[in-house]
Amino acid sequence: MAGTNWMSELAWLVNHDCDFQAAQAYLTPDRAHFLDMPLLVSSSRREAMVAAGNRMVMPITDRPRPWHIQTHLPLNFLPPALLDTCKVISVVRNPKDAVVSLYKMLQLNDTLSPELTVDQYAELYMTGRRFGAPFFSNVLRAWEQRNHPNMLFVTFEEMKQDLRGVIKRVAAHLGKQLTEKQLEQLERHLSFESMKDNQWVNKENLGFRKPDSSTGERRAFMRKGQTGDWKNHLSTEVAQKMDVWMEENLRGTGLELVTELPQK
Repeated sequence: MAGTNWMSELAWLVNHDCDFQAAQAYLTPDRAHFLDMPLLVSSSRREAMVAAGNRMVMPITDRPRPWHIQTHLPLNFLPPALLDTCKVISVVRNPKDAVVSLYKMLQLNDTLSPELTVDQYAELYMTGRRFGAPFFSNVLRAWEQRNHPNMLFVTFEEMKQDLRGVIKRVAAHLGKQLTEKQLEQLERHLSFESMKDNQWVNKENLGFRKPDSSTGERRAFMRKGQTGDWKNHLSTEVAQKMDVWMEENLRGTGLELVTELPQK
C-alpha cells in the first residue's frame, strides 16, 4: 500500500547490520511485530494462531531486541510518549496510488464486494469511511512531528526516486554507519524486482497469492511498485476529484505529495 513492508525490511536490515542471512531465516512478520493484527483477525482465529505457535501473534516481549513494530495506526492511537522513547519512521504514499494499492490488496484478501469498483472505493475513501482513512488527518499528525529528533518522515515516492538517499537517512536516524558495499547490497535487495521475488517479504507464504476469480491469473501482494499507476485504474473524473481533495487538505501544511515521477 504505502511502502510499509518496504520500509520495514529496510529498517530491520539497517538495524541488524545488514544481516541478510538472518533476514532470510524468518518472514517479515516474524521480524517486525505487526501491531494491527488483533484488529484484523477474529479472537477465535487469534487463539488458534497462538495455539499453533504462530509468530505473528507472539507477544513483543517474547521477541529478541531491538524490537521492530509495524503499524498502520495513526500517532493518536499510539502511546503518548512514543516519540520520546522510540525511533519512529513514518512512510507515506500519495493517496491516488495508495487507494488503488489498498483496493487491490483488499481484493486479494477477498474482503471487498465483487461489485465495488475502484472508482467507488476511492469515493468512499475520500469520505474517511474505509480502512486506512481518514488519510490526511493520519498523515498530517506524523508530518507535524517531522522535526522531532526521533521522527523520520519519508514518502514512498522518495524511496522510488532516491532509494540510496533514503537508506542513508534511515541509517543516520537509527545511529548506524554503512559501508559502500552494504549500501550497494541494500539497494539490490530492496529493489522492487528483488522484493517481489523474495518469499520472505512478498507474503506468498502467508497466502497472499491467489488466483483471480475472473481471469484465473495468480494475484500478488506486491504488484507493480510504481508511482502514477493510478492512471491505469482511476477514471478522469475521480482522479480530478482526488486532486481537489488533496489540494484542499494540503493547503498551508508545507507537505507535497507527488503523484507522478519523471521517467528514467
